[in-house]
Amino acid sequence: MTKMLKLIAFISPLLFIHLGQARDKSSGCGLGWKVSKRMSITSSSVRLSTNSFTTPLGITSGTSGCKRHSIVQNKFKQIHFVEENMDQLEVEMSIGQGQTVEQLAALVGCENKVNVFTKTMQKNYNDLFQGPKTIPLNLLNMVKDKIVKSSELSAGCHLI
Repeated sequence: MTKMLKLIAFISPLLFIHLGQARDKSSGCGLGWKVSKRMSITSSSVRLSTNSFTTPLGITSGTSGCKRHSIVQNKFKQIHFVEENMDQLEVEMSIGQGQTVEQLAALVGCENKVNVFTKTMQKNYNDLFQGPKTIPLNLLNMVKDKIVKSSELSAGCHLI
């Protein structure tokens, strides 16, 4: 019995540690808050067990009263931009200049290093565009990888 009380005393604080972690309004949402809105130990326990499975999905998708993390929102903007401008990006990256590739630079956090960004993408064109198998998400990931691997871009960009 004593061991059980010690175990409960040890685990109880861990159950509520998540409550103060999210300052971006992604806390206070999820299916658990739909089930029980009261501020009590029982309600908190119900929310904890329910939200531990559903809140990450709600935050990512923006459902269950959760706001999407800004990281997720930015990634969607970037992917959408690359999807809509894939052909133009291919042309502009091949020549190392153009409005669309400059807009991509700003979207990924390199607005202060646009010239370096465009020249780096031109230099890595053959790695970035590998024929018809190049898909927008892969291109975006490879662009970000090139930013990280470039000492000048990684120092001058705030990768989003």
